Amino acid sequence: MPKPAITRVSNLQITPSSTNVEKGFYTAPITTTQRDAITQTDGSIIYNTTTKTFQGHQAGSWTDLATAGGKFTLTAPTFATANAPVPANGNIYYDSNTNALTIGVSNAYVSVYTSPLKQAGNLVMKSLANNPVDGDSTNGEVYYNATDNVVRARVNGVWKNTYTQNSLGFSLPYTLKNDAYTVVVTDVIIGVDTSAKANTISLPPVNTTASGQIFIVKDETSNANNKNITITPNGADTIDNANNSVTIANASGVISLYSSGTAWLTIEKRV
Repeated sequence: MPKPAITRVSNLQITPSSTNVEKGFYTAPITTTQRDAITQTDGSIIYNTTTKTFQGHQAGSWTDLATAGGKFTLTAPTFATANAPVPANGNIYYDSNTNALTIGVSNAYVSVYTSPLKQAGNLVMKSLANNPVDGDSTNGEVYYNATDNVVRARVNGVWKNTYTQNSLGFSLPYTLKNDAYTVVVTDVIIGVDTSAKANTISLPPVNTTASGQIFIVKDETSNANNKNITITPNGADTIDNANNSVTIANASGVISLYSSGTAWLTIEKRV
């Protein structure tokens, strides 16, 4: 029987017969052998009973449209980094320079999978020099900060360090200051150089920190008895239930605090 031809279509509606009303749209089920024995043109769709997949004929050959599990297979175009198309939300391409599957998000490209040369099963995160812009970030995002060599995750609207590791083992974020400094949520250990002047260390608003977050402030140069270190809470925040500053006035003094989410509480205080 010759195939019916549709020469002009403005609105095409396919209505199943009364005997097939519950079967939906039905496409030809044939084997691979039957498929290869016929001449097809691009645009043809079949159900391959040998491979149990829907297949479409494009660019002169058959391509799987979906696997037996119902998952569609995506073939992304490949570009070198310099030749990538202008970023657009939802665009996907394979970067042949970085071996990364890349998707357009917020009008910028983000690598979602990197390098098949890595060990199978490993997830390689996007590496950035700085935290992404707050307006473009959502809770649950994770990336590698190449500046501080730390993995960071977005939690309750704030970027948090997960952990860092050097060749000698586990380490915590550390910074050394010799002037007034406002602590950021990615800090943990703040060393203070008191050799030349007194210093004020200002805590961040406690409601921007996670419950259990810890900060340690330490006199590294053993001169706080001459050049004091003052730790001040933000606004109406409290340290040990008092809206007062704490002063380290002992040589090599230290204070360790943690956030309850609503207040600062000390773990150790040698001031």
